[in-house]
Amino acid sequence: MKIERLANSIVMQNLPVEVSWMPREVAEKTYGYRLYQGGVIPDRQIRIVRIGNWDVEACGGTHLKSTGELGLIKILYTERIQDGVERITFASGSPAIQFIQELNTHLSKSSEILNVPKAKIIEATKDIIAKLKNANREIVQLKEKLAEYQAEVLLKKTQMIKNVILITHEIEDSDVDFLIRTASLLTKKEPKAVVVLCTSDETLRIVVMAGDKAVKSGVNAGQIVSEMAKVVGGGGSGGITFGQGGGIKVGKASEALSLATEIVINQVTKVNP
Repeated sequence: MKIERLANSIVMQNLPVEVSWMPREVAEKTYGYRLYQGGVIPDRQIRIVRIGNWDVEACGGTHLKSTGELGLIKILYTERIQDGVERITFASGSPAIQFIQELNTHLSKSSEILNVPKAKIIEATKDIIAKLKNANREIVQLKEKLAEYQAEVLLKKTQMIKNVILITHEIEDSDVDFLIRTASLLTKKEPKAVVVLCTSDETLRIVVMAGDKAVKSGVNAGQIVSEMAKVVGGGGSGGITFGQGGGIKVGKASEALSLATEIVINQVTKVNP
């Protein structure tokens, strides 16, 4: 960083820090209002601190006798305060050296983990990120295909309730995103479908989705998932076409799915007695 290099060059020049007292009018006429970078001093006599031709400021605090006493300057981070204003946080002397040593330690560990020289860490990291992005894209594609396969399997395990097709199933080793993807595919393929899916790890996750024709037949996905979640010791909510919830009683998945069937029967019967 240019500011950091400039600051350290001034330190290495070991410029004297001169302190003097001047009447306010004389000081302002000589140096201008840049004197008050740290705030305006109300006194008639102003303490002036000057570093060669680099800087001058009105200040009542203590200062070094020369810039060389400051030692190494290392900028730690910057943050934007407002438009055109940046706050710079830095360390100097021993804390600056300690910070650099810690950075070097992290760099050495990263080099060891990546099994590349320190000078190649950036290239190696970029390569890993690129491979990770490709892997993630492949995972998404595979999950999509798996959801399509799962949807085809579940379409063969349906239950007719009047003019609504009910699909209930517990999918092992899955996640909510997969349940949603599978339910979405099913309701698009079959608008009369009501899909009730769940999966569990430490908790039970439930997804309910209703196709357009199922909604017209009286199905309300949000109500279904809300009642199911009570059975498994949790909560759930949603709208007419989609509901999501869960609970801690993972052993009651079958009971919750059975309840979903009863609720769908009641919902459809009210509209189609």
